[in-house]
Amino acid sequence: MSYLGRTGKLSQRAYNKLSFLATAGQTVKAGLSYVAGFVEVYVNGTLLTDVVDYSASNGNSVTFLVALSVDDEVTVVSLKTFVAANMLPLSGGTLNGDLDVAGSVTADELVVDGAVDLNGNLTVGTSITTLLSGNDIDFQRAGGSYIRQTGGGPLLIATNDGVSNKNRINISTNGDVSFNEDTGTTPKFFWDASAENLGIGTSSPSRNIEILNGTTGAGIRLAATAAAYWDIERDSVTGNLTFTDDAAGTVLTLDQINGNVGIGTSTILNPAAGRGVLTLSGSASSFLNFGTGSTRWGGVYSDATKTVFLSDNIATFEAGNVERMRIDSAGIVTTPYQPAFSASLNPGGPTPYVAGSRVLNFSGVDHNIGNHYNGTSAFTAPVSGLYSFSCDRALNTKGANQSLRHPGMSFLVNSAYVHGINCGVASSAVLTESQFMHFVVNMSTEIHLAAGDSVQVSFDYDNNPSILYEYGVSYFSGYLIG
Repeated sequence: MSYLGRTGKLSQRAYNKLSFLATAGQTVKAGLSYVAGFVEVYVNGTLLTDVVDYSASNGNSVTFLVALSVDDEVTVVSLKTFVAANMLPLSGGTLNGDLDVAGSVTADELVVDGAVDLNGNLTVGTSITTLLSGNDIDFQRAGGSYIRQTGGGPLLIATNDGVSNKNRINISTNGDVSFNEDTGTTPKFFWDASAENLGIGTSSPSRNIEILNGTTGAGIRLAATAAAYWDIERDSVTGNLTFTDDAAGTVLTLDQINGNVGIGTSTILNPAAGRGVLTLSGSASSFLNFGTGSTRWGGVYSDATKTVFLSDNIATFEAGNVERMRIDSAGIVTTPYQPAFSASLNPGGPTPYVAGSRVLNFSGVDHNIGNHYNGTSAFTAPVSGLYSFSCDRALNTKGANQSLRHPGMSFLVNSAYVHGINCGVASSAVLTESQFMHFVVNMSTEIHLAAGDSVQVSFDYDNNPSILYEYGVSYFSGYLIG
């Protein structure tokens, strides 16, 4: 039998409703959709009783057990299933299943234990005055927490500067990560995931780390404090690489164009292509040391007045991959071997001497250490230094007025006179062929030579009618003092 009032089906809550005006004698309404047992039927506002007033069992039609009258107002309500235990009280609770919301949700706090599918926008913090422990999004999962973009596009993180939204971070689908500059349009910090390269100022790094700054030159600062640091920079104009200390200034400069190096300065002296210049700059002097650990082997020292080559043991000089000079710790030149020579002139018997000045040929070589004597007349200095030379000249004369004879002997350097002697010859009688006057002229001196200087002996017996004979052995010798 029919009755008025609310439904007694407390397990039913949400519903779909269909209303229509009946025709005379109508007993069936088709084209419905409901779950059997979850349907209510009203006629002219009166709730009908299932089985007593109507039958609804097939899910798509209702059969009225009493025929309807024309223009009866009929309402069929299809209820959705509902279990009271699933009710969420107004005081709050936990949803263990999915929550589909067609409109918007405003919540002071939303805790989700599971997946959230967003087909629209999620705005967090429009009215938040207190942040969540200092964070806008607080992940409290015991394991890993994720922010995922599985729709096929990049994941963007943007901010608003009061004028417009600016993209700050772009995570692309291939793993590349871009951090944009202040306008939010150009990547200035870029991670290339496939090449595993990091770019600062460029979105196409070609090395593990690439810094691009074409305006003032790229640089790196290594700092202990704001006032204690090292700067490593590439100058955008010269291309030089400089290392600068906060207190000492530029301590190292590498000239990438010409391959030059400056130590203690950013100015390389006399740079030129292919020259390979190393410039050391100090406030009073400069050192270049060689060694290992705390042990110095040698070095170069220079100040405004001198340049000194230092060796704590032996100093050697090479040319053409061959050792050309060696100086031991006592300062003695041992290579080339301390140059020394001794040579003789032996005419083999009394030989008339042609008057006039000429260079003597000492062809009988006794010793020639270093082979710097040419075997005939000249010695060539292998290194600059002080040399000692000596010459013994053996002569015989005959004829009258020998007291007028003035034999002269001299040392020539590069064919120019540097040292000489004169020796007077005296006799009270005329010397015949069987009566010779025998004498020896000795000349010794020390001469400072430059490397390459040549030394010879010149002799002149005056141009007078008496006869000079070369007879006996003459000697020419020399050696390096130091």
